[in-house]
Amino acid sequence: MKKITVSLFILVISLPISSFAATTSEIQSLRGLKKISVVIEQRDPDTKDASIELDRIRTITELKLRLAGIEVVEFAPEYLYLTAACARIEVGDKILGYAVHSSLDLVQRTPLLRDMGNIVFSRTWHTHKTNIIPGTHINTKYKSSLDGLVDKFINDYLSANPKIR
Repeated sequence: MKKITVSLFILVISLPISSFAATTSEIQSLRGLKKISVVIEQRDPDTKDASIELDRIRTITELKLRLAGIEVVEFAPEYLYLTAACARIEVGDKILGYAVHSSLDLVQRTPLLRDMGNIVFSRTWHTHKTNIIPGTHINTKYKSSLDGLVDKFINDYLSANPKIR
């Protein structure tokens, strides 16, 4: 009975938790965006221990953006900020998997309404996802989780910037 309870618990927490659809103002903030850079940060040592290949993830992310017609440059005032936080799930000395939280933000320069000459960097678009991933499949499943976030961004970008054909 204990094994069944643990199995059901793992099944329930394995379901991905994702943010809601982007708001209209978030999508409108993408209108006219010409080029962006990509910044990836790992937030904790477990991410490194899990051997998540952040350089490979950057390459794949930039390629997906370029294929969607979004210019990616090394440095731009507007950037996609991808954060990865990972916590080991272990019983005794055995690693069962990882709880992984990924967040994707578009950060842009924006003026303050009370002082239009004061430009700050602010998050204008956001999505996130939390998954439980078995330890043996961390890179494959983590990459596919991130693909979903990048796909959301691309979809919103394309809806804000329809191409005239």
